[in-house]
Amino acid sequence: MLRTNPTLRSLAVLAILLAICCAGMAFMRANLRKPAMTAGRTPSARVLWEISASGMREVSFSPSGRFVCTVAGNSQISCYDLSGTRKFATVVSGADSAVVSGDGNCVLAYSRLNRLDTHLTFLDEHGKSLWQMKTSGAVWSADAADAEGEACFAVGTGARYVYLINIQGASRRYRRWRAPGAVCSVSFSRDGEELCYGTWQRSSVSRSDLAGHKEWELDVGSADLHHVQSLLYSDRMFVRATPNRSGAEGEGWFTDADGTPAGRLPLSAGSKTCVLPSPDGLYVCAGYTESIRHSAKTTPEKHVALYDCDGDRLWDKGSLLFPYTAISILQGGYVLVAGKNGILAISPAGEAKQICKLPAGVMGAISSRDGLRAMLFCADGRLRFLQVSP
Repeated sequence: MLRTNPTLRSLAVLAILLAICCAGMAFMRANLRKPAMTAGRTPSARVLWEISASGMREVSFSPSGRFVCTVAGNSQISCYDLSGTRKFATVVSGADSAVVSGDGNCVLAYSRLNRLDTHLTFLDEHGKSLWQMKTSGAVWSADAADAEGEACFAVGTGARYVYLINIQGASRRYRRWRAPGAVCSVSFSRDGEELCYGTWQRSSVSRSDLAGHKEWELDVGSADLHHVQSLLYSDRMFVRATPNRSGAEGEGWFTDADGTPAGRLPLSAGSKTCVLPSPDGLYVCAGYTESIRHSAKTTPEKHVALYDCDGDRLWDKGSLLFPYTAISILQGGYVLVAGKNGILAISPAGEAKQICKLPAGVMGAISSRDGLRAMLFCADGRLRFLQVSP
């Protein structure tokens, strides 16, 4: 009796321990795997208006997404509201790029990468010249803040300067500060209170306040040009590194507000590669062209892929028969792509659904920062405005 009781007691203890271990393993499996991808309902989309794309050189959205600015080959700058009403059209001699303020009341026009023309021309809501100034060195990059009551622009130059320009009523003022290298890109933070910029030779990524005081600076690949993009619904920033040499591939990554880099993903260095970070900083969409060789011939194959913020690929779609062109990415990870018969919405899980038909194929697209509006360059020579409802 004395020998039997301890044995039964031991078996009972072992059974309890085994049950606890099984429950613990089930809990760990449930909580350590990646969260399920739930992007909500499928978005819808429709084309609201269109204009001719003939001679169109550049298209950009205001930070608010409420205005569209176009630059034609003859340096004509035009500004449209969401209904397609043209606010103005005016020629700015030599201009080939432009950015528009959040309220649409001011447009900055300039000649990009032109050492012989460093003028900045500021236009009011009627297309009349407000002010002109010259920068030190060619203009490499520009951005506008979504500021209330004033127009605020940032400009980066090849002479290693960052300019911050404010226009309010009759007041015109600017300040500038030195950067580590040629300023490839500038991007205002989502609240407009900070400025992010990437440089080349010396290559770096920095974040500063609007007085030029640096919050942090990262030294990065010495041979790469770094393009930064602030996000609408996150304090994160997306960085795309493009090698300035043939045969090398690029990469992209998110940084947290303190500059800490997250997972990196490989990106084709080709100029036709479209890279779109989601406005919440959780996904990256990459549209790229892959060359397929067959019988001594090379055929381009258009793909679109989605990555999570750790750099893991979630899906990759596209083929010779079904080429895809990236249009925009929404908060939550839904990606809009153009196929042969129209526009599809693809969830983070890779489920695709057609949401809009088009009269012609899409050659390329420019989207607003929230991904809910896009301008589509179509094969029939038209530029179409797409409105998305999440």
